Amino acid sequence: MKKEISLLRKFEYEAISQVKIDGKILDLGGDRRSGYHELIKGEYKIEVVNINKETGADLCFDLEKVFPITSESYEAVMCVNVLEHIFNYKNVLDESFRILKKGGKLVGVVPFIFNVHGSPDDYFRFTGTALKRILKEAGFADLRVEELGTGIFSVIFQIKYGFFRFIYLRKLAMKFYIMLDKILIQKIIKSLKPNNHLSEKHLPLGYFFIAKK
Repeated sequence: MKKEISLLRKFEYEAISQVKIDGKILDLGGDRRSGYHELIKGEYKIEVVNINKETGADLCFDLEKVFPITSESYEAVMCVNVLEHIFNYKNVLDESFRILKKGGKLVGVVPFIFNVHGSPDDYFRFTGTALKRILKEAGFADLRVEELGTGIFSVIFQIKYGFFRFIYLRKLAMKFYIMLDKILIQKIIKSLKPNNHLSEKHLPLGYFFIAKK
């Protein structure tokens, strides 16, 4: 990836890089400059929906209204850091389900412990249990929801992200805080108390999810 990304984005992109999709993908609120399209495995063609034409969007429409798309048109729908910006998020899920072919996948990520970021607005933060419930209510099955992050130190770094003014300092700090999580939280504390409140299970930067129609 050419441009610098946040720690949350790093974990999101690592999760997306494990996804395999063959066929047509509709990326809701996506951006051809983002860098995650190239990470997906498989043979696919991506169409981007965005109200900002500078994103290289193929389609432009309001995600809070009925999508102007024929039912069962896509093998996959992507929703990367979008649901938190849509007040009528239920419409996004219902319409995604409708335009997916049978067996199609909805792949997405949402932030959790992350700064408010309007695009143009920022409405929600979803927990893992909330994601499972709203996906199930939209008709999806085979739900998989995973916490993104390594523990409390990744959270501390993300909060302090803007304090590291120089890129090389941010990169060094990122490696240091992740190392603290891996040694102190994941190896030592988890071995003593698996369900401790310092792990990514209780302090996720965000969530990655896949659901099937």
